[in-house]
Amino acid sequence: MKGRILVLFCALIVGAQAIQAPKLTLCKEEDSACLTKTASIIYKTAIQGVPELNLENLDPMYIDKIPGDLTGIKYELSNTTIKGSKSCDVVNMKLELQKSKLWLDIICPYLDMFGAYDVFGKILSIPITGNGDYRIECKEYHIRIDTDTKISQRKDGRKYISFKSYQFNSDLKGGMVSNFTNLFNGKQKELADNVLKFVNKNWKPVVKELQGPVFSTNLKKLIKNFNKYLKSVPLDQILVDF
Repeated sequence: MKGRILVLFCALIVGAQAIQAPKLTLCKEEDSACLTKTASIIYKTAIQGVPELNLENLDPMYIDKIPGDLTGIKYELSNTTIKGSKSCDVVNMKLELQKSKLWLDIICPYLDMFGAYDVFGKILSIPITGNGDYRIECKEYHIRIDTDTKISQRKDGRKYISFKSYQFNSDLKGGMVSNFTNLFNGKQKELADNVLKFVNKNWKPVVKELQGPVFSTNLKKLIKNFNKYLKSVPLDQILVDF
């Protein structure tokens, strides 16, 4: 009986280690194709979560509040759920350690976002106000993340990389479909219908105007998971001769 318990305990330990540290191929710093494969593994791990590393599952991603205070319009999204991040792919990664720079290009085929909203102001000079439920579906989002990196050395002599700060650019290429209930507090149905038609017809400039606060909140959670995961992977398991 004791032997069986010992075998089970060892199996659990090995299983946990396998979850914590997916096998990565060693890459040269200049080998973008190899680094892209590594970044893809790290991204998928960061999205699916690893309880042993205190990484929460980010698909679906839950966000309590997303405040947007922009020129001409204020909005707040609450009790938001975002689905589809696990279908995203890292399509390019570049690294320049001397400059402490790392770039990631990510493509998301489909993102579905829904919750409650409160809005007041103008979208592209069109008045909009109201509060209720919302849903936004986006296709083919291209995201570029530019990061400043930091390398830390621990007591064991091994070095680890982390993201110190980041900026992003995003381009929605496949279109967006939005629905907002109770626009104008349900009192002007014709106007509400026209505003929704306008938003869905002019999705590209609408997205450019409003997406900043949403992506800032989403990426904050993603980068947090990245850094937690990278604490478990020394650089000598990512880069050759490091």
